[in-house]
Amino acid sequence: MNKLFLVFCVVTTSVFADYVSTVSSDGEVPIQSLSPNQEKLAENLKKDIQYFHERLVGLMNYVRKHKTFLIKSNVFEKRDIAYIEHKTLEGRSAYVVNGETFITFNGDKIESLRFSTRKGTIDARYYPEIYIREIENQFQSDNLNSIKLRVFHYPLAYKETNPVEVYNVENVSEPTERLKLVTYYKENLRKLVRELENMVEHDRNRKNLAVWKALKEVGAN
Repeated sequence: MNKLFLVFCVVTTSVFADYVSTVSSDGEVPIQSLSPNQEKLAENLKKDIQYFHERLVGLMNYVRKHKTFLIKSNVFEKRDIAYIEHKTLEGRSAYVVNGETFITFNGDKIESLRFSTRKGTIDARYYPEIYIREIENQFQSDNLNSIKLRVFHYPLAYKETNPVEVYNVENVSEPTERLKLVTYYKENLRKLVRELENMVEHDRNRKNLAVWKALKEVGAN
């Protein structure tokens, strides 16, 4: 029994010491450095983001030339098809989820990207609940720290006064969570590039089909 108690004390003391060390004397949580493996992952994420940014430049040039109606007041906006998410175990019958993408231009150059997801209750029998998550980045920046997450939620938690929380990559203390934030931006960016590539491919196929039909009408083989 004494041996077990000793082991328990050693383990808990070690864990508690690590926990206490995460708070500085001024009451702030210090920013923890990435491990070597996390540094490699961050570098790979940065390369992926740079690649998709480069792809996006050409795709948006296509949009600016062939689909100008999609850009209004220097902002390209794309809305995803809404869907229903069921959360019966949480005491709500269902939520409707909407997604939007905004690309802001400064002249002929992309200035910033913003991916927004809105989730809200749709059953009038329940108290309304709204949750909005936006991730934003300055397009010309090669620094991952420019990525920002903004969260809006309603109703407010107990004694909470501000429904909006903002998280910058450089201010997130936990390395794992910083990488999750960067990964979330990269995945939204990848999805956007793929959807725009599919749009261009659809346009190309449609034009090819139109040419084929026209030639067939005049008897061309």
